[in-house]
Amino acid sequence: KHFALQAARALAEVHSLGIVHRDVKPENLFVTTAGGEADFLKLLDFGIATEPALGRERLTDDGAVAGTPSTLSPEVIRGAEASPAADVYALGCVTYLMLAGRLPFESDQAMAIVLAHLGEHPRRPSRYRGESLPASLEEVVLRCLEKDPADRYADARDFVEALVCCVDVDASRHAPDSVPPSRSGEVERARVATGPTRKDIPGIKR
Repeated sequence: KHFALQAARALAEVHSLGIVHRDVKPENLFVTTAGGEADFLKLLDFGIATEPALGRERLTDDGAVAGTPSTLSPEVIRGAEASPAADVYALGCVTYLMLAGRLPFESDQAMAIVLAHLGEHPRRPSRYRGESLPASLEEVVLRCLEKDPADRYADARDFVEALVCCVDVDASRHAPDSVPPSRSGEVERARVATGPTRKDIPGIKR
């Protein structure tokens, strides 16, 4: 959740500027140290990004699909212009990878992945992880992967809000009653530091 929230906040900033990234994928997320802060995640590569609000919508030829098959949204595959909801779908795929250790749809054949995006519903990440995950977190990720963009979060800001609610609920469920209020922040930081997301996440660069 630590990295997923950072990625969502970075994408939310992009969307607030009227930009659609169009190629959110593991390879475009880089974990580094910034200003002394470890595990700082950056969203990179805006080479095919667009600014629909300014009329800068298409950098590719008509009929061409821009993006990476493993994270392409169904509507973009069908030829629609990418919207913030398409970026949400892509980030949902990446968040799924963080939780499950694999992308929602995988195959050696790119066309098989594309067809899966169009017609298959992903399994819950916990099925691949081999252990339970907070149901609220899984629901948030699966909502990002809805086939119809109207059924997803409209943009990354909405995704951020949903993730924050999951973090707060999860923390309140597991926080010891005996912890003094002044140490609650330390406990949450310790929980993040010892959680599985502190390990190397497949596909995300360090």
